Amino acid sequence: MGIYREQVFSPGKIKDDAAILDATLEELSGMGHEVEARHAESLDGRDPRPAIVLSMAQSLGVLGILEDWDSKGTLVINSAGSVRSCYRAPLLDALLNSGVSMPRSRMVTVKDAPEEIDLEPSGDSGSSAEMSTPHRRETWLRWRQERRWRERLTTFALTG
Repeated sequence: MGIYREQVFSPGKIKDDAAILDATLEELSGMGHEVEARHAESLDGRDPRPAIVLSMAQSLGVLGILEDWDSKGTLVINSAGSVRSCYRAPLLDALLNSGVSMPRSRMVTVKDAPEEIDLEPSGDSGSSAEMSTPHRRETWLRWRQERRWRERLTTFALTG
């Protein structure tokens, strides 16, 4: 059984996400395997337990169903544990604990982001005339990129 990702987790990419699972199931079918595809939103825990699941689901409810099936012998590809490991907080913890170098970051709400995040150019090493040309270019490029980010954030906040 293939399980599509919930639409809420695929904004603007519902067809693209479905195409990934569809292509995989088509390959498996071509190899002689019996396949079926289900929308994650349609699972309620009363469904017959399949022998094998290829899941793209992310919601807590469906992950609970997958865990239950797994505990009863279903082979779950892309298990509930692997999906949870990719949630932002556990993933960041895992990366930091493994020594992966990452830029400093923090989470803020879209509404509070313009006030919480300083998007003005930095470069406190002196006036632009005193900065080396590569440093001035890097500061200008970062400032330009951050201005675009602010515009996108504002659009996102207005459109939801």
